[in-house]
Amino acid sequence: MGIHWTCCQCEQQVEDHQYDSDERMCEDCLNEEDTDLPSNSTKDTFWRDEVYLYLEQLRESGETNMFGAGVYLEKHFKLPKYEARKYLSDWMNQYNKGE
Repeated sequence: MGIHWTCCQCEQQVEDHQYDSDERMCEDCLNEEDTDLPSNSTKDTFWRDEVYLYLEQLRESGETNMFGAGVYLEKHFKLPKYEARKYLSDWMNQYNKGE
């Protein structure tokens, strides 16, 4: 099962094994000469949404106990340990509230 994410430039749905997901943009957008990233506020919301989507797909896959998902975030998104754990903690709190 590939992990799906959305290109931040063209909003195309992409599978992780097709393009360089570390850039969060599809290959076509990466190759464009004048690529503008979203504003910081939009970018922050985009990243949170992408991380939460990834966590939900990881949970559904049953690949790991979600208390160990921080390592997956570190590796998949190239996040520092503290940031991965912050995303995971926020996601778990939101998930427990039923949001």
